Amino acid sequence: MVRLNARAAQPMRRDDWLKLLAGLVGSEFEPPVRRRTRRYPLKVAGCRLLHHNKHGRATATRAWLMQVSAGGVMILCEAEVPRGAPVLLECPLPRGPIVLTGQVVHCTSTVGGNKIGIQLALD
Repeated sequence: MVRLNARAAQPMRRDDWLKLLAGLVGSEFEPPVRRRTRRYPLKVAGCRLLHHNKHGRATATRAWLMQVSAGGVMILCEAEVPRGAPVLLECPLPRGPIVLTGQVVHCTSTVGGNKIGIQLALD
């Protein structure tokens, strides 16, 4: 697989993810009417999406974090990643880099790349 920052390569626990979200977007986690968890806009540039391309080779693609929720993230990425693909997302946050693991739930073509929804695999 593509090299990760060894210090940041620890999978994130659910409690740690929720604490991090509360610090980044506020402490109000009230679910909206039509979704189980609320989505928060959070723009972070300089992320890296690690995935396998259509030929099965591991690759890293530049990505931008766009939205976060208690169970997932939405990114904007140049690559098209198929639904169900396992991915790793490295993000440089103000409190230090994090690594999120998960599975692609949707990939939608848009202006500037692809919007990719990732359901997080939190311990």
